[in-house]
Order: sequence, then structure tokens, then C-alpha cells
Amino acid sequence: MNYYDSDDVSDKAATQFKLILSRHRTSAEAESAQYHLARYYQRKFYIIKRNQGREDRLSLSKARTEYGNYTKKYFKQGAKWLSDAFFNLALVYFQLNDSQKGGWELNKMRKYAGMDPYVHIDEVVWSPDSDDVINADYPAEALADFVKGNSEKPFPYLIEAIKRWCRALRTR
Repeated sequence: MNYYDSDDVSDKAATQFKLILSRHRTSAEAESAQYHLARYYQRKFYIIKRNQGREDRLSLSKARTEYGNYTKKYFKQGAKWLSDAFFNLALVYFQLNDSQKGGWELNKMRKYAGMDPYVHIDEVVWSPDSDDVINADYPAEALADFVKGNSEKPFPYLIEAIKRWCRALRTR
């Protein structure tokens, strides 16, 4: 069973990703596992919030740690999800009310956009609502600039602004 793509929050997916990381440290599979481990924890936060009505801050903290591990390990060599990781790490910081660190991650995203020029957005943040699916690639520099310019908004409004920006860009 693929625990990652389901609404499973038992950490079976995290266990699988960690196993890959321990067995294949320098492989492309390890890079993929590191990125998806971070995404799993970020996704878990939203699934628990929807299903249980509570904010699982520990999952958000783990997402922050794992995105940080990804960007630290892979930024010098260029990576498949470098801009995506900077973007999602910035969102985690904004959600944790640390706009300064969120801004720093957006600055890094912009600085290293030459290594990974696009961010793929399935959904800005996980949602069971099919209307929230975006599923497109966006220029990392432009996305970083937009988010930074709107980062003073409360987090839910920031997410809605990003969704509108993505949809407007996609329809051009």
C-alpha cells in the first residue's frame, strides 16, 4: 500500500522514507525520500486538522526540520525539488508565525532559482477539496517575489492569495 498518497497519518510513510534514507544515503532515491518525508509531515498536519479538528504542531515542526535537511544537503549540487523545498519551508515558517525565517527561505528560493527555476504546485497546502488542485509549474523567482510581497497577511489569506495568483498565471 502507498501510505504517502492516502490520508494515512500513522507514520508508516515516514518509516518507509527513513528506511530509504538509511539504506541509500547518496542515491537519487534518498533525495526523493528526503523531500517526500518533509511533504508527508506537512500533509499530515492538514489531514489531522481536517479529521480531528486540532493543529498537530509537532508534524509542522517535523516538516520544517525535514525541508531544512533537504535544502542543506542538496542546495550546492542542484536538486530536483530545491525551489519546491524552499517554497514549502517558507510556508511552514509563515504558518508557525516566523515571517522573518519565511522571508529568508524565499530569498534563498530566489537566489538559487537558476538551479531549479520552477516550483510545482499540486495544491498550495493539502486540501480534500478538488477545487484547490492547481497542478502546474510556476517560475520560482516570480513566486518568491509574490509570496514575499504578501507575507504580512494572516496565513489563511496568504494561502488564498497564492492560489489566486497561481490560477491567474495559469490562465494566461
